[in-house]
Amino acid sequence: MHTDCDSDESEPLKRMVTGDPASDHFIPDDYLFVVVAHTAHLYNERIAQALRPTGTDRARWRLLLTLWQGKPLSIKEIVEITNFNQSTVSKIIDRMKRDDWVNTESRRSDSRFTDISLTERGHQVLIELTKVASREYWRSLDGVSESDLQTTLNTLHKIMKNIAAV
Repeated sequence: MHTDCDSDESEPLKRMVTGDPASDHFIPDDYLFVVVAHTAHLYNERIAQALRPTGTDRARWRLLLTLWQGKPLSIKEIVEITNFNQSTVSKIIDRMKRDDWVNTESRRSDSRFTDISLTERGHQVLIELTKVASREYWRSLDGVSESDLQTTLNTLHKIMKNIAAV
């Protein structure tokens, strides 16, 4: 749904949308971005709890996922993907390197960048952790149809694109 804040013709519609804070019918629980943030928070708590017995935390899990595709990434690229700050990423990479989960090496084309990639041990850990994460994923989606899930994903991608374009 597209509403133009300056358009008079959208005013009746805007007043009816319960998720719009300016709506006459606003319901805080319908505010999309609060719902998304709360859902992510609950899921992250579930993942943290599920990962705890493995000795892995959410931060290392997120970095493993980021490196999953196999392409070496710089710390800057990891920061952009994970939304962690650079010092946090550097600390996590140091721990992962100490545990032999990642390799670090200067980029051949530009030695100012350090590329991070998974080791064989890192791949093994990732495979084990994906089993844990998959169980939580499917528990979270219980009762959600494939069609609803795809619609939700498509909608969220459109919203992200709109936000990024602003």
